[in-house]
Amino acid sequence: MLHFETLQETLTSDVRALRQYSIEMEGLYLNQELQQWVAKLNAENLPGFAITTKRLAAMTGDEVSAHTIADVVQPDAAMTVRILRLANSVYYNAGQRRIDTLNYACVVLGVKAVRNLAITAASLEAYPDMDFGAHFQREVAYSFHAAMQAQSLARLRGLQQEENIYIAALLARLGRWMFWCFPYGYGERMAAHLPGFEDSSMVEHELLGFTFDELTIALLKEWHLDTVLQLLPREDKKPTEESQCITEAYGLARQLRKGWQHNGFQGVSRRLMGFCRLPRADLLAAIRHCVDEVRKTLKQVEIDRNYWPPIESESPTEAVDEALPLLQQALARDILVQKQSRQLRQLTHMLCQKVDVARCLRAVVVGIHKGVACDNVFALMAHPKKHDWHITSHEGASSQAIAQRLIRLMNNNDETLVKELKAGRICWPPINPHIAGKYAQLFESEEFLVFPLRIGERNLGYIVAVKKQGKELSEEDFEVFCHFCDHALVAIKLSLLEHGTHL
Repeated sequence: MLHFETLQETLTSDVRALRQYSIEMEGLYLNQELQQWVAKLNAENLPGFAITTKRLAAMTGDEVSAHTIADVVQPDAAMTVRILRLANSVYYNAGQRRIDTLNYACVVLGVKAVRNLAITAASLEAYPDMDFGAHFQREVAYSFHAAMQAQSLARLRGLQQEENIYIAALLARLGRWMFWCFPYGYGERMAAHLPGFEDSSMVEHELLGFTFDELTIALLKEWHLDTVLQLLPREDKKPTEESQCITEAYGLARQLRKGWQHNGFQGVSRRLMGFCRLPRADLLAAIRHCVDEVRKTLKQVEIDRNYWPPIESESPTEAVDEALPLLQQALARDILVQKQSRQLRQLTHMLCQKVDVARCLRAVVVGIHKGVACDNVFALMAHPKKHDWHITSHEGASSQAIAQRLIRLMNNNDETLVKELKAGRICWPPINPHIAGKYAQLFESEEFLVFPLRIGERNLGYIVAVKKQGKELSEEDFEVFCHFCDHALVAIKLSLLEHGTHL
């Protein structure tokens, strides 16, 4: 019997191996066109950007050093100049320390940052001398914008591999770059069929027998860019936080091409609020900053202006009080806005005088209660000496009872909810679905907003709004709530400046 079971296991293993071999052979047969294309590219005298990218992107870990970067770059004097020009820009060199050599650039910016600069410079300043050079430029500009946004998202998300995520995002459309360098007779037909930056995989497969994404993967394997392959989003791999950064960044760059007011961009930005765990205002500020830096870099390397990401019509940075007239114009027909505006004007007036935190918190709580139409609103503050919590202001019949439940819960440090509160993240169910259920149980409602009054690494208090009746809280309500809470946070910061650490 034992012998039979062993034989059965062996046969099962053999069948499994044969099936896998069959799948691999089928894939090999189906991708003959792709393999032939890669073989033709390997036989070409590759453009300088491809050689630089291939060598630098393959460097990982200890292989990346000032010496190895110099070995690749310094033989090309023009390339060195381009890298140093980018290294001295405000985005990469915020301290504006003059950088004159690659070695010093590695000291000031770090070797991985300089490696990324070299790949960026090589790609952005490549001008294939052929009929489809404009298509190449357009693709590279788009990839650069997405890579910058991916790096920003990784930073906002708190991921450790932001430099590698940048390179993976930049090279995520490598197949398209190489196609426009060497279209092998398919360029005109492809250009006539491609619908911008939308999904064109069906057109690609019909014309070439494979997609550009498949060509990208094949080239990355051929060039041994394993780190890039590991980070890229793939249909055959479970998504990771790193691959999500790249996917979301390309979605963001694509939708921004249609304009900041387009529904597609609004949907992406709302999803990113949850991904980055940020209020809309902070997220938009990060996106604006990225767009500004991308435009400056593309201008510097003389990329056609038509390929730059668009900017908003209004100023990219807005002070808290400057948001008031915009709010009035956008929502003037809504009766609630009249209440919101009165409260915000009152708060702005208070902040121009000597700051009374308790009075400002009171105005904020009343403003949210009336302006956002929440049933129960309260502000909790930490006692500076006793290290306990007290209710500073409240509105609504059940607000005190809810606040007391929250205070009791916060004294139990083992609770998951307490850990989330201490992390200092704004909470609203659409952007925090993983924790929304626990909040809903505590507040006895699925409609709520929580804003931590956080300075540095310390939470000095919380503002909580709970809605039990009426329509659901909207994104508009969320933004108005954050506007009010921002005023409270400004009041606390001003008070700290006036009185030291005493509140």
